[in-house]
This record gives sequence, structure tokens and C-alpha cells, in this order.
Amino acid sequence: MLGLPSRTEISKSIYKKDLLLRFNGSTAQKQKFNEEIESVKISNELSERSISIPAGNSIKGIFVITVQIKKHDISQSTIEELFELINQKIIIVFVFGENIRLAVKESKVFLSEWKESSYLLPIEGYNLDEVWKNYVERIGNLTVSTEQTLEEAVSKSIDKEKLEMEIQKLEKKMKNTKTPSKRFDIYNKILELKKRMEE
Repeated sequence: MLGLPSRTEISKSIYKKDLLLRFNGSTAQKQKFNEEIESVKISNELSERSISIPAGNSIKGIFVITVQIKKHDISQSTIEELFELINQKIIIVFVFGENIRLAVKESKVFLSEWKESSYLLPIEGYNLDEVWKNYVERIGNLTVSTEQTLEEAVSKSIDKEKLEMEIQKLEKKMKNTKTPSKRFDIYNKILELKKRMEE
């Protein structure tokens, strides 16, 4: 899977019942998790031993977790819970039919678009910190400039997401506002937020 070298392959099952025993969410979330997840396994381990790339200052290994799901759309709460339950540097590959969707967490969860199962995820970087950074960029569709750290790029992405949500709220409010002067004020606030997004 993902075109990773055969020497990285593990194929070790993580039993769903064991995950459910450690589940931290509500009863409803636990039920949803059970309804959405078919099976979980560790597919690959990227480490100094398996890919001959040195460990980084903070990252010694990256695991690829394959999750077979029962339906096309998986809830955000289930995705978040998987990252909590498997507390490592992981790439989750959600598999549904012939398609896959990748997820990675770096302060927040980044989720790719659906891709064909033949999708390749190359190993790029002079150490595992760099490999991880490149994976977060690729899966999260982030652009990290030479002046930025990964943390700064992620922080900017989180800020942009908050601004987008605020704009959506204001647009809804403007639609329901009858007074022209109030509509104009809301419109100006939206323009100001959009300008901030472009900075």
C-alpha cells in the first residue's frame, strides 16, 4: 500500500474490542465508532531500521494504520478518537471499496480527498522529522515556506479555518438581516475577514 518498501510492512491487527475498552468518548460516540469501523491494523513502520533514513530530533518512527470502514463518510469524532487511541506519529489510511483517504494529525487533523487505492506516498526527507513534515504538507495540502516551520504553517491553517467559519456565520447572519445599514456593517466585517485570510 502507498508504494512503501516491502521491508516496512508489518500487517499487525489492532483488535477493535481493545480500542473500545480504552475509548474516551461518550456512549453515543462509542456506538458510532463501532458502526463505522470494520477493522484496524498496523500496515507499515517507517524507522531508521526499515528505510535507512536517520531518526529525527523528535521523531523516531512513523506508523501507517489501515482502517477498513463500513461506509463512505466517517465522522470527525471517530477520526479524532482513533488518533487519541493510537498515540503515535501515524498516518491513517481509511479504505472503502477501491478508494482510500489519508489522515494525519499535527495539532489538528488533516484529511485528504478520496484517492484511488493505487495512490503512492513517496518517502522524502533527510531524516524522519523531514519525512513527517513532508507527509503533513502533502496530506494536509499545506504550503510551508522556507521562512516557516511546520508548526507555524499548521497554526496559520488553523487560523484560516477559524476565519472561514466566522465568515460563514456572518454570511448567514447577513442573509437573515433586513436592515440595510446592519447588512452593510456585516458585509464590511466579511470583507475585513477575507482580507485577513489573504495575509
